[in-house]
Amino acid sequence: MDFGTVIIGVATLLLFFVPFIVVDWNKKRNENRFIAKLLSLATNSACSISSYERWNVSAIGIDINTHMLFFISKANNQEVSITVNLNDASHCYVRNSGRTVKTKGNSIKITDSISLAIVPIEKGKQDVLLPIYNIDYDSPTLNGELQVAEKWEAIANESIRKAQQKPN
Repeated sequence: MDFGTVIIGVATLLLFFVPFIVVDWNKKRNENRFIAKLLSLATNSACSISSYERWNVSAIGIDINTHMLFFISKANNQEVSITVNLNDASHCYVRNSGRTVKTKGNSIKITDSISLAIVPIEKGKQDVLLPIYNIDYDSPTLNGELQVAEKWEAIANESIRKAQQKPN
């Protein structure tokens, strides 16, 4: 094999693999920036994130010591940040909104949105909704968002239970 063939082979391999490496590097860099924003949101409230999760263009985290829940999302090029004090919540539940579409002999349930709803202790106040999935700006098919919502429902309810047991 001559030197020219080796050079052409190496150049071809580089042209093939470099775009994948660059895309992966940019994805990790953007993910790290997104998590940094979540951590900054917690730091601004004098809290530290004990546990967090990221999916699509959203992230949620909790400080289990102060019972604070932090949520950030970026949809339609608009960033949303929500901080919820679980000391002021009575419970949390998954709000799953959808519709049923009838086809020939079948009915298909289409999920339009999934939100984590935090219900305040104080009567008359509205629930705080953390949008986990919305068909308008997320993928048309669910990719684990329901499981994320159910997991964080359990985490939030456990934190609320502990906050209510804490002596004042």
